[in-house]
Order: sequence, then C-alpha cells, then structure tokens
Amino acid sequence: MKKSSKNFVPILILTTIISITIMQPYCGYAAAPGSHRIEYLAKPGDTVKNVSSRYGLDAELVAAMNNLSPGAGLGQGQRVFLPREPEMTYSLQRGDTLWDIAKKYRVNVNLLIAYNDISQPNRMQIGTKIRIPVRTDEEEKVVLALAMAKPDLSSRGEDELFLPVTGVISSHFGWRKGAFHHGTDFAAATGTPIKAAKAGSVSFVGWRSVYGQTIMIEHGQDLKTVYAHASKILVKKGQQVRKGQIIGEVGSTGRSTGPHLHFEVRVKGEAVNPIRYLPGL
Repeated sequence: MKKSSKNFVPILILTTIISITIMQPYCGYAAAPGSHRIEYLAKPGDTVKNVSSRYGLDAELVAAMNNLSPGAGLGQGQRVFLPREPEMTYSLQRGDTLWDIAKKYRVNVNLLIAYNDISQPNRMQIGTKIRIPVRTDEEEKVVLALAMAKPDLSSRGEDELFLPVTGVISSHFGWRKGAFHHGTDFAAATGTPIKAAKAGSVSFVGWRSVYGQTIMIEHGQDLKTVYAHASKILVKKGQQVRKGQIIGEVGSTGRSTGPHLHFEVRVKGEAVNPIRYLPGL
C-alpha cells in the first residue's frame, strides 16, 4: 500500500504538468507571447470574427487557437491569442499611435514607419491598414539604414518632383516578397508618356538588366531619377531636359509582369522613397 502511494504522487504531478502544458495555448493564462503569437485583450463588443478581420487573420484559425467558435463573443478584458504571421495587417483604431502598435508587436517604431512608407506618423487616419513585419535582425538593419538615409528634399532647398506618369501605383518602395524594391511602380497603358520629374541632364539611356529600356537623369546636388521598363526612349544621353518634358513611353521591357513605369529617386547614390517627394501621393 505504501509503495503504491509513493508511485501515485509523482504520476499525479507529471499528469498535472502535462495538462497545463497542453492547455496553455487555449486558456487565458499562457506565458507572454513568443515569436509566433501575440496576446490581445478584448474590448467591449469584440467577437472572434471582428477581431480576426481587424488583424487580417482567419477567424477559424483564431478560434481554434483559443478553443472558441468562430462566431463567439468576447468579454471585456478577455485574453485571446492571435497567430503572428510573417506579415500581419492591423487597422488603426481611434486613440492608436504607431508607438503603441510598435510596442504591442515588439518591433522598432522606425522599422514600422519605413516598412509602411509613412511620411506623417502623427497624422494617421482611423482605419488605415498598418503592415506588421516579422523580420530577421539583418533585414531590420537594412530597412532602418534605408529609413535613416532618406533625406527630405525640402531641407535641401529642392522643390517637389513632377509626377512622371499618370497611372495607378502598383508596387511601393520597400520590402516585397523577401526582396527590397528600390522604387515605386506606376501601372499605365503601353505608350503612356513618361515625363521628367525635374529639369536636368540625361546621364544614361539604353538597356539594363532587369530594368529593360531605361532613362537616368542627373539633377544636380547629388539627385538622380531613374525611369525603367520603357517601350520607347525619346531623349539622348547628354541632352538637357526641362521639368515635365516627355522623355519616353511606358512599356514592359526587362523583367516585368505588365506595362508600368518603375520610378526611382536616388540621393548620393542611395535609393529613397519617391512618394515622399511627389505631390499629392
């Protein structure tokens, strides 16, 4: 009888530990979130469905992680776990700041600003979709270095750049499918005029790997603009061009999935975000 009792105690302890470990992801008392999940404290009116929608997540996955049904309501302050994907989106709510969001997701606020191409972090509209990156340390260093290298043209006495083409932005400056995209893409029909963003001297015309038919213009003060994937080039190397002058036509040359203009702004040889210098964008 004594021998049986001695064996029972460690078995009971082991069973309890296993039960707690298995149930931990589903109850409200899990440890602080790691790299694959985050904690969320429910607000009045929250449901599994609307919280999942707000964060761009699958409601059934969130429900399964928390041992709930997809249509379940959440009590105020109820702790639920959300999966942390390689990239999540968050809809800005009333009272939110980028600094709060950065702290919540444990990312550098400058990384968050650079990753979302935010030029006015204090003037964000409710409902704005904020992309939350999950990056390696090396990738974060690259993004932050590029963010620090983005000078404001107004501080250099420069006026705004002219919009080089009339079209819809199809791809922004920044990380894209694991690679860094050094410009802004404007989708437009083949043959749409490409215009010089600023007066300057044409420093290159011709074919470049990936870029296809390309035009480069030097504007002085270490400022250069690049226009890629053109179907036609209408200027020559060494030619002086004025701001807004037609220099080529939109195409799909080089590595391209359709007709568009790949537009870059470079300062001291470093690519910077074109959107910061284009009016109304």
